[in-house]
Amino acid sequence: MQGAQTWASSQVSGRTSITGKPVGLDLSERKLTLPLIHAARTAPKRERDEILSMVKNGGKKVKVGIVVEFVRTYGGLDYAAEQARRYASEASDRLAPFQDSPSKGALQRLAGFVVTREK
Repeated sequence: MQGAQTWASSQVSGRTSITGKPVGLDLSERKLTLPLIHAARTAPKRERDEILSMVKNGGKKVKVGIVVEFVRTYGGLDYAAEQARRYASEASDRLAPFQDSPSKGALQRLAGFVVTREK
């Protein structure tokens, strides 16, 4: 379970420095990400519909800069970063019952690393 939560924290962050994926890769594959989903939930309907239509129909033609600005404007990156921190914290908390050891320490550092690393 700790590994799954650490992985989840790295996937939901929305930060290229954490995932290592180029910005827009998921968009070109028509994948909705947590930052985009959150932004779509908070944006006005007209803007949301425009962006989701662009993603759905665009493939490699998606205007990544417009989508990224939309996600930033409507708090998608901040929301995803908070979720990543929450998952990492939960992963670390699940280790509390175990006796201190080099392995436990490594897992705790990993949980923190996936939400703080910079490329």
